[in-house]
Parts: sequence; C-alpha cells; structure tokens
Amino acid sequence: MAELSELSKTLYIPLVGRIYASRHYPSMIHDPKALGLESSLPEDAATMNRGQNEYTMVASVARSVNMDRRIRQFLAVHPDAAVISVGCGLETTYWRCDNGRALWFELDLPEVIDVRRELLDPGERQFLVPGDMFDYSWIDRVKREGERPTIVVVSGVFYYFEEARVVDFINHLAAFEAVRVVFDSTSSKGLKLSQAYVKRMKNASVMRFSLDDPTAFVGRLTGEARLVEHTPYYRGIDRRGVGLVTRACMRLSDLLRMVSMTAIDVRR
Repeated sequence: MAELSELSKTLYIPLVGRIYASRHYPSMIHDPKALGLESSLPEDAATMNRGQNEYTMVASVARSVNMDRRIRQFLAVHPDAAVISVGCGLETTYWRCDNGRALWFELDLPEVIDVRRELLDPGERQFLVPGDMFDYSWIDRVKREGERPTIVVVSGVFYYFEEARVVDFINHLAAFEAVRVVFDSTSSKGLKLSQAYVKRMKNASVMRFSLDDPTAFVGRLTGEARLVEHTPYYRGIDRRGVGLVTRACMRLSDLLRMVSMTAIDVRR
C-alpha cells in the first residue's frame, strides 16, 4: 500500500462510513463496491472513525448520497457528459452512478491516486488524474477527451480554503464551454461546529470557507454564472433506521441552514 501523509490517511474515513451505512442504513445508501473493499483496508482503517457518533457518520454518508443524486440528474439530461470528482479519495460514485456513456475523471493528490489505483481498478471510461486541484492543467487533460457538458463535484473540500481560492477555482471552470459545479457548504455558524469535529478526527487542517449568502457569492464570480440551487443538506435523505437524536440533529441543521448543497452553472 502506498505511503500516506497523516492528512491523506483521512481518505479512509468516508469509505468506512459508507461500509457502515450500507449495513445499517441500506435505504440511505447501498454501496457494494465499498463493501467489497473492506478486507483490503489497512488494519487501522476501521479505527479512524473513532470519535464519530451516529450523526457525524450519517453526515459523511449524506454527502455521497447528495452528490449521487445530482450527478444522476445531470446525466439524465446530458448522458454523454464528463463527470469530474475533485478530491475523489476512495469515493465509489462511478460504480453507483455510471450510465454506460459518461466519462469520469478522478482528481486528487498523487499519493491518494496511488492508493486509489491499488484498491480500485479504474472502470471503463474512468480516468485517474493525479495533481493539485489549483494546478489547472487538469482542465486541459479533461478537454483532450473532447468538449462536452461537464459536472464538477467538489465533495467536502472547499471548507479548507479561503473564499478567494474557491472563487478562483470556480472562475477557472469557465474554460469549459458549459459546466456545473456542485459542492457542499456550511454557514458561518456551522463552520464553528464543523471545526470542532475536524479536530476530534485528528485532521490538522483549519476550516476556512463558509457560505451564508449564495446569491452574493455568485455575484463575486467573473463571467456568466448562475445559482442553480442552495438546498438544505438533509432534504430528501432517507432516515429509515436512523436514531431519534440523529434525526433531530438533521432537522435542526436544515432548519438553521447550517449545511447546504450548492450548485452553480458557469459559462464562457
């Protein structure tokens, strides 16, 4: 197994969460590919979710469910699209959502891509792209496969960067003829609570980005950008099997708009 930095080791946490949820909340998510990886994980992978409770586990899994839903909706309209997963880690979206026609690009740091290559053989029409998300040469790599409708999913990543870098990233997406960027975001109040969770999971990164006014945020983008949605995070998430306390936390989060799913269309 490729050697990982302490930060990159956190890539196992969402995978272990999906394995757990596939067994305990199968109506929320059923991820056979993740289940099949369980025996291949390093010995300490299962312990990486120590410090989590049911709510934080569900929050992690809900991110995958939310991204799946929006990818499927996009592919229903644009079946030959390009799907780009930024900070892909060990996400298994391709095996849950592939329609047999789309192109899939998995972007992450080289050390993470090395682990991904060992554990997950790329599927048909799936490309592994090692590199820094802010080194925009990956855009040229995607475009070499031909111009097509594109959806860029940024899952659990923007939190760790200043707003100026997030704006710069989205502005660079205008290099595509037409692109939709989908990401999860937290309010400024939610950011404070999320930072406490990050520390508990021994992630040394500092969370910086929050989003309270999505319309104002889109107004800071250059070029032609349109807000598609800014939707409460747990809307439409199947709660069967989830405990009462966790359900209450989910309802409160949505009521206070603490975490949201945001989608923005960008054009040249």
